[in-house]
Amino acid sequence: MVQLFQRYVPYSSIVDFLVQSLLCLTAFTVAVQFAWYAQLDPTLPHLPGLRAGRVLMTVSVLVMVFYLTGYFERRNHLTVARFVPRLLQAVPLGAATIALLYQFVPTIALSWQVAGAGLGLMSTMMVVWHFAAPKVLTRDALAERVLVIGDGGLARQIASCVEEAEPWGFRLAGYIPVTDRSRRSRPAPHQAPLDESGRILPFPTPEQINAPSLGRLTDIAEIISERDIHTIVVAIADRRGKLPLGTLIHAKLHGVKVFDAIDFYERLTGRMLVSRMRPSTIIFADGFVPGRATLAGKRLVDVVLSASLLLLAAPVMAVVAAAIRLTSPGPALFRQQRTGLAGMPFTILKFRTMRQDSEKNGPQWASENDSRITRLGAFLRKSRIDELPQLWNVLLGQMSLVGPRPEQPAFVRSLQQAIPYYEQRHAIRPGLTGWAQVKFPYGASIEDSEGKLEYDLYYIKHLSFAFDLTIMFETVRVMLTGKGAR
Repeated sequence: MVQLFQRYVPYSSIVDFLVQSLLCLTAFTVAVQFAWYAQLDPTLPHLPGLRAGRVLMTVSVLVMVFYLTGYFERRNHLTVARFVPRLLQAVPLGAATIALLYQFVPTIALSWQVAGAGLGLMSTMMVVWHFAAPKVLTRDALAERVLVIGDGGLARQIASCVEEAEPWGFRLAGYIPVTDRSRRSRPAPHQAPLDESGRILPFPTPEQINAPSLGRLTDIAEIISERDIHTIVVAIADRRGKLPLGTLIHAKLHGVKVFDAIDFYERLTGRMLVSRMRPSTIIFADGFVPGRATLAGKRLVDVVLSASLLLLAAPVMAVVAAAIRLTSPGPALFRQQRTGLAGMPFTILKFRTMRQDSEKNGPQWASENDSRITRLGAFLRKSRIDELPQLWNVLLGQMSLVGPRPEQPAFVRSLQQAIPYYEQRHAIRPGLTGWAQVKFPYGASIEDSEGKLEYDLYYIKHLSFAFDLTIMFETVRVMLTGKGAR
């Protein structure tokens, strides 16, 4: 794995992205050069550098559109049923985007004959790559072979995560059993990985790990050599006197990565394993303490962007407010108490998407197909337009553009009692969007809240401008695909 903008990305995912970007570049280069040499398009410039500039601009826009539509997500290439809809969504949207770009910047425009040929050739090449990619990306040269030390609940959890990540270039080589009576209990279902739709899977290996037992700890040096191990994960709770420290040190100094189970889970999933964390996980870990310059820069970005977006979105917000008043009785804006920085309450603003009496029985989470949501409200929630008034909360300093989503005080009180470390999410300002919002489906239970907390703590630990920028891009992608709204 390599670290990119605070995220750990498998080599296979990077290769997949680069190959498909190169295919796009190749397709448009071939289309432009063929049109030039065959003299099919008199609008193409004579200088090769200018032609290359038009190609690069077009390809850059297309790659960005493909990213925002989720096309590059590896799970969308696992089956034809997932791949074809993504391609059919990304290509027309990309064509419309470059058409709009050409209207505003005609100096970089390609003729529609050339652009159409490029899109057609690109689509064909991507279909071919879809069928070739599994053979290329699952090669052992790109795979990260993982050895798990332990066979208790924590080890089974890690093994299950590695198995889920196999399409992304991981291989569970096996495990070394180690008695770990202190943590032998089966993890709760909400600790398991998510399926493709974002729902929580039941724990898949309650009794054993779906990989071979490779021997004893005393044989670990031979196992590392014979199995070509790249990563060792120590997944036992009580390590005292059990680990061959000299062998592990030797392995690490010779290029084998050695991880604590919780740290490996964090790197693999982009979330923190709250149910297994100890206070020392936060106290002694790098991160969790953003510098003053980072916080000051984050606040400056919040003020500038929230003020700019409020001005740009004002006409849209006026239309939405009028539509709400016309389609259902009650005010256009919905005000509600939420818990913010350091646990302090504040009043959040949203466009009203439910009936006026939606909370006559007290606070409650929105459910799927909630009858309280109006017809217009369903669209506003799906598109996230209902969140636009919160830009005012950001401007006032009650919220940030990026951070954990604020919850109602009644929910916070119950969640703090049920979930360890829940209060730590109030160490920074709540956000208009966040890492949990772009990675986790809508939460409507204590189990979902723990899942979201795992992402929130990961964000707090790795808070940076680059990470915020990544989340903003991911948010745009989520808004385009409508994922996670309820």
